[in-house]
Amino acid sequence: MGGCATKENKENKPADEADGKAAAMVDAATMEKLEAGFSKLQASDSKSLLKKYLTKEVFDALKNKKTSFGSTLLDCIQC
Repeated sequence: MGGCATKENKENKPADEADGKAAAMVDAATMEKLEAGFSKLQASDSKSLLKKYLTKEVFDALKNKKTSFGSTLLDCIQC
C-alpha cells in the first residue's frame, strides 16, 4: 500500500534506493535531446512558465536524474 517501508526494508537496500531516489542515469540519446531542447527553449522568444523556471542551474541539476519509475526530465516536459 503505497510507499510505506519498514526500517528492515530500508536497511537491506542501497543508500539511493532506501530514500526513494533512483540510481540510474539517462542514456546518451536522451541527454542529446534534452540539451538540444533546452538550447532551443532558451533561444526562443517564448513567455512560457517552463522557460521562466527551467533555468540552467535547475536543468543541470535534473538532466541526469531518473525517477523510481524510470522517467527522465525529457518525459516530464514532453507532456
